[in-house]
Amino acid sequence: SLLLFGLLILGLSSCSVTIPTVDTVKPNIRFTIKGPGLNKEMNNPPTESWTAPDGTQFLNLMPNTEYTFTLIVSDSGGVSRASLQMPDNFEIVEVNEAGASITNSGISQFITVVGNRSNPLSGLAITGKVKFPVSSVSFTFNVEASDFGGTSGSVNQRFMSVNSFVN
Repeated sequence: SLLLFGLLILGLSSCSVTIPTVDTVKPNIRFTIKGPGLNKEMNNPPTESWTAPDGTQFLNLMPNTEYTFTLIVSDSGGVSRASLQMPDNFEIVEVNEAGASITNSGISQFITVVGNRSNPLSGLAITGKVKFPVSSVSFTFNVEASDFGGTSGSVNQRFMSVNSFVN
């Protein structure tokens, strides 16, 4: 299954597209996190915020444990940006995207991949591993996805927040 997943990411990141004149459709987001007792995938949430039906945190994570994550942003008119934000005290163990940048604001850290308008791709992916060294903390994974908005339009963005708790 890892081979199939790797081929999917490779296929997304290598599909060149032509930016349309006007693009009014927001990009698609798929965020997956896997680890001990957890295998969750979130796709373009209708409310763009995820919590359990009873209002509790959607993801319950364990401290001192590594989790693998994948963020895939796709858009038929080309993806200009994919970004994943999390608290800065979490350890980003690995990022498997060569063009990814990791920045720290002092409160949050951001893993970002930027597309190229001269060579637009239909998808960008960020994969890696993160470790949560603290316990009893509530936080939110924030995802931002942008396209080029066409050659003459405004950028389209989609945001997703995934509420989480490390216990």
